[in-house]
Amino acid sequence: MPMIVDEPASTGPAAGTPFLICFPSAGLASTIVGHHAIRHLKLPRVATVRSRYLPSAAVIFDKRPNPPVRIHANSTLAVAVSEFPAPASLMLPLAESLLLWAVKKDLGPTIVVEGVLRREGERSAPTQVPKSPLEEEETRLEGWGREDIMGIAATAAAEPLLEKAKVPVLVEGIVGGLTAELLNLASIMERTLGVVFVPTAEPGYPDYRAAARLVEILDRLVPGLALDPKPMQEQAEVLEKMLKDAMKMGRPVAPVAEPQGSDAVPTSEPSMFG
Repeated sequence: MPMIVDEPASTGPAAGTPFLICFPSAGLASTIVGHHAIRHLKLPRVATVRSRYLPSAAVIFDKRPNPPVRIHANSTLAVAVSEFPAPASLMLPLAESLLLWAVKKDLGPTIVVEGVLRREGERSAPTQVPKSPLEEEETRLEGWGREDIMGIAATAAAEPLLEKAKVPVLVEGIVGGLTAELLNLASIMERTLGVVFVPTAEPGYPDYRAAARLVEILDRLVPGLALDPKPMQEQAEVLEKMLKDAMKMGRPVAPVAEPQGSDAVPTSEPSMFG
């Protein structure tokens, strides 16, 4: 189980604070939104996620190193963000750790944002990207072509949240990956959790227009957030450079001896953005 370690000097988010979860997806829209919210709201880092199965990497943000998965927050918003897709073997325990941390902090509703690729000629079956060897999930949303955005409510308590934000609720479909684990666990734990999907035409490069669309939705989901979507393009360009640099650095990872016993987890690490 990944550990979420609170920063020593942090008081953490206030009770009832909405919790936004942003992991890489198609068009990197969710990661762009996470970065933008942290910068615009000046959210300090309040906790980090630690696991031996996360990439050995430091993300430089505002001149300071940050772990691959971390949480920033104030009394307005808490944001869990990563530039790396979670390894398949870590998705369930990571989802559980994030939701249990939200329970521990008595946070408000959890909001997951994700971009999905709408492939030409397949209006009802977009595929989530980017993919790594450890991340082969798909998102299939019935009737996607009829709406610009789609939402999923993990519980009945989350439906009014999406309805108030004018997000059409998905009736049928299949969702994979970390988002699926969050949805399933939230439904079991009776946590108020909503997912917002936005279509993107770019499989692995930043789509700031899709990110700006998510920002508009967030402003309706979290009253008083007032995020300005204008800097989206600049942030997308920064992430695009990071992506290109990571692709140049990409190389096979040397095999590592796997731990023995029933808790053994594959130790292969994904490269940045898969």
